[in-house]
Amino acid sequence: MAQQNYIHYFSSGVAEAEQSWGCACSMLSVQVIQSGAGYPQEGHPDRYRLSRTEGRRLDEYRLVYIAEGKGWFESEHQLRREVGRGDVIVLFPAEWHNLAPDPYTGWTELQAGFRGRDIDSKVEQGVLHREQPVVSLGGESMIPDFFEEMRRVSHKEESGYQYELSGILMHLIGMLTTRFVVEKREEERLSPFITRAKGMMRERIGGG
Repeated sequence: MAQQNYIHYFSSGVAEAEQSWGCACSMLSVQVIQSGAGYPQEGHPDRYRLSRTEGRRLDEYRLVYIAEGKGWFESEHQLRREVGRGDVIVLFPAEWHNLAPDPYTGWTELQAGFRGRDIDSKVEQGVLHREQPVVSLGGESMIPDFFEEMRRVSHKEESGYQYELSGILMHLIGMLTTRFVVEKREEERLSPFITRAKGMMRERIGGG
């Protein structure tokens, strides 16, 4: 399904959901950045505006899903690295970061902003990691469908919409957690083999 640009910052029900539910969705956006186009697009409040040269710090969490294209991302805990289709970037409150699409390819990004004590608790428990802010879900991820559902639910900001958005967000975080655990276990499984291979290479070089 072709994505269309959409930026919406919520005003009603956010504080109530944050207080009573422990999680509230503050914004949703879809940005289709064509090759050579400026980034980010207009429509964000000043305190959320990203500077291409200086980066930014937010007062909330963000999930940034790259649906198409590629670019780069860096933060206080992450050296600059390439990101692309199927990658999810987690932005943390007060954490400096910067990101941009490749000018030759552009990208399509889906963003959700959120905050609340339940999310803070998950960070404290290590469910979300500042040291590993990028998780790859692959190009066939269902995340665009979740974003489309959030957009539908929030369209009129009807009573209780924040609770539905929070439920979808928690589902997304659960998907990220599962993927992180799988990747971690794979790293631990391969670690002895990688260490052994490095040792053999050192022996060959030393004996050569």
